[in-house]
Amino acid sequence: MEDLAYINNEFIPADQARVSINDRGYTFADGVYEVICTREGGRPFLMAEHFQRLERSAAGVDIPLPPSYENWPDIIAEGIKRAGFPETMIYIQLTRGVIPRHHSFPEPLEPQLLMTFRPRPQHDDSFYNQGRQAITVEEMRWNRCYLKTIALLPNILMKQKAHRQGCQEAFFISEKDEVHEACAANIFLVKDGVIITPELNNYILPGISRQYIIDRARETGMQIICRTCYLEEMLAADEVFITSTTVDAMPITRVDNRQIGSGTPGPITEKVRRLFPS
Repeated sequence: MEDLAYINNEFIPADQARVSINDRGYTFADGVYEVICTREGGRPFLMAEHFQRLERSAAGVDIPLPPSYENWPDIIAEGIKRAGFPETMIYIQLTRGVIPRHHSFPEPLEPQLLMTFRPRPQHDDSFYNQGRQAITVEEMRWNRCYLKTIALLPNILMKQKAHRQGCQEAFFISEKDEVHEACAANIFLVKDGVIITPELNNYILPGISRQYIIDRARETGMQIICRTCYLEEMLAADEVFITSTTVDAMPITRVDNRQIGSGTPGPITEKVRRLFPS
């Protein structure tokens, strides 16, 4: 089994996939993306919700969906089958198209689709058993972070800053000390048994796993609140965890070298993690 790509309407080994140097995704980060993982024996998890978000992101930056869009579920099913992994991570990237570099572009321009099929990431048990560490960083991104675009340079730089300090995550904090999100995940805190997560705004991506947790937690009787959260409140929380398609519910036990709660992953985080199918 090897990583697989779907590009130019064909499946090829991922290391053979090529895009034009004139693709606006390459020259301007002019594109959007989604990541879907399979669960329970190869079934894409929450695929409809991921497609709906991709539609919103594409519309938000005026990239039209290509005619092949209605066939994407079939392409994904075929890619999963061909790749043959026990569980698969599907990366979908849609760029505005191919044209020599110029800020403006002709309309219409044919969007370019790339998909890759790789093994679903597996995280070391120590991260779930001991928790991860995070730093806080200033909010330096554009004010449309609710769109899932491929322009991720600020996220990359802050993630690298965290790694240089021996941590695994970076949390974006506003000038008013409002908690936004991690570099590629939503943030939750727990206080006195209540789960709290920042309410959606321009600086927070509406995470598919975030909404899944909100819905499933309420169904199972857990109390969960969406509202503005502040840095000191997070540092004083009993538990902090992050969520995304690839990490489920990952405990954070230290932020800016300050211990969160007992310093170990808490029971609510573990309960939330069990909401996800295997």
